[in-house]
Amino acid sequence: MVLREGLVLMVTGAAIGVVASDAFSQLISSLRFGIPARDAVSFAGGVVALALAALSATIWPARRPSKVDQMVALRYE
Repeated sequence: MVLREGLVLMVTGAAIGVVASDAFSQLISSLRFGIPARDAVSFAGGVVALALAALSATIWPARRPSKVDQMVALRYE
């Protein structure tokens, strides 16, 4: 459940980010020397970096509760 929610947020953010960066690519093309305005490798690299960060940020907190026995957790409440 935690992974699904985190990955839904990541995919939504990546889609918005790709659309926004494509829209503003001509504006910031003067800041990137030697890279075309709409470079697919740059877009893919950004999405992969974001996906790895989101995956590690969702897996790390989800690991510890998944190791606890459900009956022990329910009795504690």
